[in-house]
Amino acid sequence: MRILVSRRRPSLVAVSLGLMLSLCAWSTSQAATVQTIDSDSLCRSGVVADANSTFYGTTYYGGAHDLGAVFKWTSANGKEVLHGFRGAVDGAHPGSALLLLDGFLYGTTQFGGASNAGTVFKISAAGDFTMLREFPGGGQGEEPIAALVAGPDGVLYGTTSRGGTHGMGTIFQITTNGAFTTLFNFAGSNGNSPVARLVFGEDGNLYGTTQYGGESDNGTVFKITTGGAFTSMFSFNGVNGSVPESALIQAPDGAFFGTTTYGGTHGFGILFKILANGTFNGFYSMRQGEIGTNPSGGLILGTDGKLYGSAMHGGVHGFGSIFRTTINGDVTSQYNFTGDDDGGNPATGLWLGSNAAYYGTTGLGGAGHGGTFYKLTVAPRFTTVQLSANGQQVQYSGDNGAPNGPYTILTSTDLAAPLVDWNFVGTNSFDGAGEFTFSIGVNENLPKRFYLLITP
Repeated sequence: MRILVSRRRPSLVAVSLGLMLSLCAWSTSQAATVQTIDSDSLCRSGVVADANSTFYGTTYYGGAHDLGAVFKWTSANGKEVLHGFRGAVDGAHPGSALLLLDGFLYGTTQFGGASNAGTVFKISAAGDFTMLREFPGGGQGEEPIAALVAGPDGVLYGTTSRGGTHGMGTIFQITTNGAFTTLFNFAGSNGNSPVARLVFGEDGNLYGTTQYGGESDNGTVFKITTGGAFTSMFSFNGVNGSVPESALIQAPDGAFFGTTTYGGTHGFGILFKILANGTFNGFYSMRQGEIGTNPSGGLILGTDGKLYGSAMHGGVHGFGSIFRTTINGDVTSQYNFTGDDDGGNPATGLWLGSNAAYYGTTGLGGAGHGGTFYKLTVAPRFTTVQLSANGQQVQYSGDNGAPNGPYTILTSTDLAAPLVDWNFVGTNSFDGAGEFTFSIGVNENLPKRFYLLITP
């Protein structure tokens, strides 16, 4: 018996039954497929989507004045610019993803405004634009790079990467009407230059990271209450990671997971877990190879309970990759970018769509060489094949399926036959973790036949 891994859509795996059990490397090692949606996106900040699968994002450059823009993308009309920034008038160079809240999009620009110290803005899906805050620079903060996050009461929270009392960045809150309050000023020993989005923990506190500062100036993890009470949780020292640039994510077990862009055993960044009490575990050091290096985009929790992230460099082709990890640290490669039509150097986080696909952006490649907006689909895969003791049954197990979703098994004596000519065997469902197991009887008197697992 041999297993042939097929990438024909919608097929997943073809199985040939015979007298011998072996595994064949018949196709690419990519565990997922990437579809380029926009081949010249210029988007460096990641995307968000509404319930109608309309995607929104920002470009650092572009627009009528080449100072950046807000755009939307639909399958019907492609990419449309909603607003082009004009510098002192309304901001320049938005460097973060947008926040979608109550029908409006909220974001920041790193520069622009009257003092060229950055802005906070909101914009409707139709393009109606309002500047909520112009940072004056200096003691009140400047250069907001991180995306905003909304609290349960609808108040927005964010950071500036510079400025404040000590010039090392601030944490602030702002209402959707523009009422602004500085909550905290970083001083170096407790952190310096926060550039990642804050996240709300289950305890109602905000958690975040700073690029630099801490005990050895390699960055920190912190928490802060909505009233401004601040706690330093952890300082990186280089060996255990350096320069955390991405947001944390809280897993169902209450632990937070994150990445550093540099540091670790090999100097290419780490994946880490930290508890709310500050207990830290750097469970994986990135290194040259298929997994990739420099994971600056952070992690996202998938429908299968695993964490997905992007590595900016490295991978098989040297242009970055998408990887997956369990909460116990089992890290596997999902896709390696080539730097061509599929893009390269993904530096931003992923967005999980309502269709269980992942969406992201790359910094280069594509038709216009300005980066791509892509869709990543994780395909189910076979992980183990076991022959029963009496040789009459073969059990197949795998993962990467849609949790609790259905799959169908078909059979044919001709692997090249059109899908409509394959014969129905049965249906089953993936379990809650997206894993599957089924058995097929062995009959040596029948001609060689192939089995195909397909999903909707």
